Amino acid sequence: MIDLPLKKEKKQEKILTIKKLQVTFHFISLHFINFTLVVSISIFIFIFPNSISTTSIPISSSPQGVIIIMLIA
Repeated sequence: MIDLPLKKEKKQEKILTIKKLQVTFHFISLHFINFTLVVSISIFIFIFPNSISTTSIPISSSPQGVIIIMLIA
């Protein structure tokens, strides 16, 4: 009879840790998707600067602009 509540408590702890892992995984995957998006966009801007309007070129081609783009992500 004494072991029963202990087992229930351990089960709840297991569920809690699984939920924590799920949250951290979602957080990491979101940041990874965001980071890859920013990197791919910046690479696209560096490779094809002529295909984008002239107003966005000075921001993206300067090092400060790249840092700003990275900070937005």
